[in-house]
Amino acid sequence: MEQLDQYEKSVLDRTRKSELTIPVVGGSTAMSPSRSRQKLIKESHSKSDLAAIPPTNQHMHTHSQHPPTTPTSLKALDLVQFLEQNVPHNTITDQKPFTRSYLPLRLFSDTSDVAAQDWVRKGPKKAVGLSVNEETGVVGNWSYCTVTSFDMQHDMFVVSWMAGARVGPPLVPRVYLCFDVESRQGFVDRLLECVDRRRESEARLRFSLYVESMPNDVEAQLDSDRVNSILSYALSSSRLSTNARTAQLLEEVNEAYMRTMNALILETNLADVQREFPMLLYPTRHIPRPPPDCGVVPVAPYDYNDRFVRATTDTFLSSLPAIRALLDVRQFSNNIMGQTLMKTEQAVDSTDGARSVVVTDFVATQNQVNQNAMRFLRDNWTRAAAKAIQAHMGGADKSGSVRYNLAESHRNLYEDTPLQRILRRVNFMAQESLRNLIFSTFHAYATFIENMSAKTVVVRDTNDVDVVCSEETLKTCNNYTPLFKVDVVVSADVKVLNQDAIADRQAKIQAWLDENKDDGDKCPLEPIDAVDGHDFEYATPPSAFLEAASSQFETVLARVKALELIERLVMDRLFWPHQDCIPCIDLNEEWVQQLLAHVHTCLSDALVPMDAFHRMLSKYVPLLNLNVADYLGGMVKAPEAKSKEDDTVDAAEVDVTPPMELNELRRVIQKHRDAERTILDNIPAQPVNLGIVSVDLSNVRTILAKKHSEIYTKLLETQVSYCYRLSTKLTGNFEEINANLAVTPKDVEGLTQLQDYIAGVPAAIQPLQEEIRLMLGNNDLVDEFQFMVSDDHLRLKWNVLGWPNRIATQSARFKWALEERKVKFAKQMEAEQDRFEKTLSSLVEEVDAFS
Repeated sequence: MEQLDQYEKSVLDRTRKSELTIPVVGGSTAMSPSRSRQKLIKESHSKSDLAAIPPTNQHMHTHSQHPPTTPTSLKALDLVQFLEQNVPHNTITDQKPFTRSYLPLRLFSDTSDVAAQDWVRKGPKKAVGLSVNEETGVVGNWSYCTVTSFDMQHDMFVVSWMAGARVGPPLVPRVYLCFDVESRQGFVDRLLECVDRRRESEARLRFSLYVESMPNDVEAQLDSDRVNSILSYALSSSRLSTNARTAQLLEEVNEAYMRTMNALILETNLADVQREFPMLLYPTRHIPRPPPDCGVVPVAPYDYNDRFVRATTDTFLSSLPAIRALLDVRQFSNNIMGQTLMKTEQAVDSTDGARSVVVTDFVATQNQVNQNAMRFLRDNWTRAAAKAIQAHMGGADKSGSVRYNLAESHRNLYEDTPLQRILRRVNFMAQESLRNLIFSTFHAYATFIENMSAKTVVVRDTNDVDVVCSEETLKTCNNYTPLFKVDVVVSADVKVLNQDAIADRQAKIQAWLDENKDDGDKCPLEPIDAVDGHDFEYATPPSAFLEAASSQFETVLARVKALELIERLVMDRLFWPHQDCIPCIDLNEEWVQQLLAHVHTCLSDALVPMDAFHRMLSKYVPLLNLNVADYLGGMVKAPEAKSKEDDTVDAAEVDVTPPMELNELRRVIQKHRDAERTILDNIPAQPVNLGIVSVDLSNVRTILAKKHSEIYTKLLETQVSYCYRLSTKLTGNFEEINANLAVTPKDVEGLTQLQDYIAGVPAAIQPLQEEIRLMLGNNDLVDEFQFMVSDDHLRLKWNVLGWPNRIATQSARFKWALEERKVKFAKQMEAEQDRFEKTLSSLVEEVDAFS
């Protein structure tokens, strides 16, 4: 009652603020709203129906008598004249609008003309169009044009006006376009019907505005009895709290009630309003058909009462527990339709989007999806349905007519009972639901495989592959990512690489022998020797993709057939001699075989580019089987091997035979470097899209590029070794010269000999200078290809380069030392000469003394 008091108080306050009077429609005096509305309420309760008043609005359009239907193919000029005569401007233009608002006519076309889009899709079509400004409603003239395309975003046709762009905009709605190939009369009828709909919509909108503009009457509000009834119904709901604020809601209900009463008042006095305000626009009043005076009702030829009694006795639908159990089973059966037994979309990463998978991951994903679905079917369908049946039918029916014994353990007492008939119906419902689920899943999976396979692949080379997806594939998948991925690897076993050539030659030899078997001549054709080696192959053969995708049908059916029968779950006390399961679709059914064949065909066609792509790799097979050691052994001269017993090797005995001629070596190294770069360019590092499968060539790319890299690397290593041996020999020669220069002469003869050796040093160094230039030229080749050498090699190279200067310095220093030693030796000789002369003089004196 407190809420009712609040409501009445709010209504009273609002009515005090609006003490208004309105003119009575059709009269010249003023009447209070309360009296007029009270009178209307009494009259509306007394009358059973209001007389329909025909509309008198002078602006309502009535269709004139149309001319007979004309041929569909006419000249453009004739069609323009026809449309100008049958659809004049004043028909389309909104006559005397109260406001500047304008409703575009295309909004009232209730048909989406797909045929017109098909016409334009095949090529430009001639038509006659009407240019209308959709913002102001200004109507132009009918003009012929050419329709070129359809703009899906704006839902309009793109036209080219024959008279130029000044005629109107290039986008024209379908409602203003009459094609040359369509019926002109049908177009006129549709256009006039749209005009009528727009006029009727505007009239209804304005009628609603008239009703909203009328003042509210206090006496036409809800009385206390109706308010109490509304509150009792609302507050009795468990969803609405007891302390809910209902005053505002009651105000909204009361306003809607008063608005309805205003509408009834206006409709009752509509004839007077139309006479007094003819310029207003009113909706059309449709006169209801009078009821027929008599009618014929078909009567069944059988006794209805007897049939009703028998049907009630035989059927179980008269039992409320059975009906509730069936409804729950139906609900559980409907819930499983949201499940899918197979994955019908690509694997998706959170960052990269759709991704390709290997066959094992594809099968594992399908198994995971199927296991999740089977778990849902067991827990939330069969077992849940069995529990619902036991809950509803476990007790006695309230009517007492039927009792269901769910604990029955004797089959002879269970058979032919209402309970068995109910559970049989449950089995049929489960079977139908399971068939529908399998049917929808299989078709969705087949469509998924078809869309993923519907790609046109053109293989020109390993790095030149074009993939064109169909429109359906782009709509469903919205990407070009293949479904599968596979790596190209080197075969583990040795194969016969020229098996096709051997078989072809053998066939030719056999054909020659058959033709010349009586001559006894020897066949001139020689058999071809087998060439063994490794070949490229897919890590997963194409047949594995076909088997993995096609076998999912059989896998799903095998698992679905293991679902226990709901009847068996309910009647668990009965003895079941067999493992009864829900019957479902068999793999040999015609439509399943058709789907399986369709999937097999789509996959087979989609896997054809794999063979073409594999043939593109055949040109790299010789390089794959190339033995680098044998290849280098045929072109590189190896240094002479020394015996192990000879530990110390003289510098003159070092083998400095070059491995190859320098320019030839440069050419071979450059050739293999270019070949390596060509392989890296021609074999992509990223996976190649072949439609349904993505092929990864990174392993092959690395192996083949490594072959060339190994060849020129070993050549450079051989060159470095040769340069090192040459530097070692030169170092030994220079050390020998330096050792000879460092000899200290003991006498004049030794001094003279050393001076002669120093004088011959430049001549001895001259051939070594040539060898130094040779050594530098060979080292320049190593530097040219930016090959890294050891520190010892660099140190030895620069030491050799500095030896001539060191020898020259040593020669000058030793030459100066020899000059000093020569002076010393001269002084010694003079002293010895003096001593000799003195000794000789003393000897002469002694000899003379003896004489």
